[in-house]
Amino acid sequence: DVQEEDVGFEGRSRIFDLFIDRDGLIWAMTEGAFNIIEKEPLKPFHLIKREKNNPTTLSNSMIWSFFLDSDNTLWMGAGGPVLNKCTGFDNTLPAKFRHYPVFDKLYTPTAVTCISEDNRGKLWIGTYWGIFTFDRSREKYTPFNTKPALDTVFDELVIDNIYKDPQGCLWMGSRGWGLY
Repeated sequence: DVQEEDVGFEGRSRIFDLFIDRDGLIWAMTEGAFNIIEKEPLKPFHLIKREKNNPTTLSNSMIWSFFLDSDNTLWMGAGGPVLNKCTGFDNTLPAKFRHYPVFDKLYTPTAVTCISEDNRGKLWIGTYWGIFTFDRSREKYTPFNTKPALDTVFDELVIDNIYKDPQGCLWMGSRGWGLY
């Protein structure tokens, strides 16, 4: 079914990621907020965004990506680039977040564009400045480089998608450099 109705949610000028959960709710990651929408009737349900002076809310209201890992932990990629881990819920809705900036600088003009998980439980993070792995137990990022000859390629690579196939192989779609 194609819906042409404007549902009036925040950040509707740019939708970066969509997800439909097992209850049939539509999760829309947008430029201005993270919206959870009822499918029937099609209307805004909940709006989640950064609240100034509240360090437990999202790090940034521009949400680029969403990922539910093998431990059922909710992760969201935001501008900055910052990985947000949901650490608390209010009536089954994400309510508290912990922030993991990819870089030491306060702000780098990039975003966490996509998130996936390998078979060992390590998170793979795509950004405008390359690929990183995130070790959840150590809470530490590691830049990903394959071979010395390709180091500069992966440092400048914009990763838009990471997909894990049924055999556990990770596939990465990039802007201008193809598929890895």
